[in-house]
Amino acid sequence: MNQLNAPLSYGRILAVASPIMVGVFVQFTMLITDSAFLNRIGSLDFNASGNAGMLYVTLTMFAMGISNGAQVLIARRDGELKLKEAGNVFRQSLLILCGLSVLFTILLLVGSHKFLPAIVKDAETGIKMQEFLDIRSWGFFFALPAMAFQGFYTGVARTRIIMYSTVITALLNILLDYLLIFGNYGFPELGLQGAAIATVIAEAAALLFVVIYMLIDKESKPYSPFGNMRFNTSDSLELMRLSFPLMLQGIVSMGTWTIFFFFIEQLGPANLEVSQVIRIFYLIALIPVLGLGSATRTFVSHLIAEGKTNEVVPTVKRIIFLNLIATVLFTFPNLFFPHLAVPFISTNPEILDTTANTLQIVTGAMFLLAASSPLNALIAGAGATQTAFRIELFSIAIYLFGAWLLTVKFPQPIVYVWCLEYVYFLLMFFACLVYIRKGKWKDIKI
Repeated sequence: MNQLNAPLSYGRILAVASPIMVGVFVQFTMLITDSAFLNRIGSLDFNASGNAGMLYVTLTMFAMGISNGAQVLIARRDGELKLKEAGNVFRQSLLILCGLSVLFTILLLVGSHKFLPAIVKDAETGIKMQEFLDIRSWGFFFALPAMAFQGFYTGVARTRIIMYSTVITALLNILLDYLLIFGNYGFPELGLQGAAIATVIAEAAALLFVVIYMLIDKESKPYSPFGNMRFNTSDSLELMRLSFPLMLQGIVSMGTWTIFFFFIEQLGPANLEVSQVIRIFYLIALIPVLGLGSATRTFVSHLIAEGKTNEVVPTVKRIIFLNLIATVLFTFPNLFFPHLAVPFISTNPEILDTTANTLQIVTGAMFLLAASSPLNALIAGAGATQTAFRIELFSIAIYLFGAWLLTVKFPQPIVYVWCLEYVYFLLMFFACLVYIRKGKWKDIKI
């Protein structure tokens, strides 16, 4: 039985969200392993991979908006029992994402040689970042098409497939990291470049898995996912109309964090290393947030399609409660044992105290994120993607201005810079709450 045909109890919510959370956990384990391995080589490689990776992820988040928009449309059509139309949404998203993969690869390969020297203060860090991106950029060819499959399976609430794909990616990446970064078992010792090669190969394997899975998946047959694989202008425009605000939201959100880290780079290598370590702990806290946020969009779109609008807010309240509980579990070491947690990522004793104190203070903002993220996902899942983007843009504009003041104009200790996270999530929480209470999202047709 489809999990969305039953009452949306805590168990049903977790049944859809848990595989996504496991997938995110495994994926972030891969990022943490990369960081931990590279930190053993040296702070320069650690910092370079972190900042260069942020550029890659920023463009990836832009493309993720198409996957999220397709998820909302597929969930709506699935709830309306228009299965063939849901399959067509998948095909259009796949074609668009394949086109973007070519564009982004060229953009990062060529463009990074132009803009990195202009924005990176430390020349050695810039050179290392370029070495990493020259290889990492090829991952777009595999990561972006895989997002179309993620949007489809999340939209129809069959999220276990995403978990399987992510597990394959992470395990292969960790193995190749161990072999290629350090040169174990006769493999070449490639360091930073080995980390980039490992990730690209792992992403290629994940795409191959989901393609083969869908080809043999009997439950996907009614949707005809590989039917008429032809670009349809009107259908693609409908998808882009819904997705484009989510695309902007993704690139603005992650792009702001990328700019934030480039601002911090101006404060010196030590502060950048502190922030890269905190970023890893932030990613850990994001595991339940991203899993439950993705499930929220599917639940909201399905409930509206089924005429159960009155169940949307109670469902999201339950999701927020689960998010807060999960955040406690995932941030417990940050709050009570930061000096023991930090050495798992960085063994540099010179930054231990600063990193641990900053991490402990900023962890409270992660609870604000856990409360505000499902509210923003409710708005997007209802189809009000432009409103979701405007709320994000409003919060980010103030956040980014504050970051510029505290790092470039009037440089402050790193702990004060990271306290801007409280400002960001508080603004987003109250703005989302105001819009939801107005109730306009209930009448949106997509």
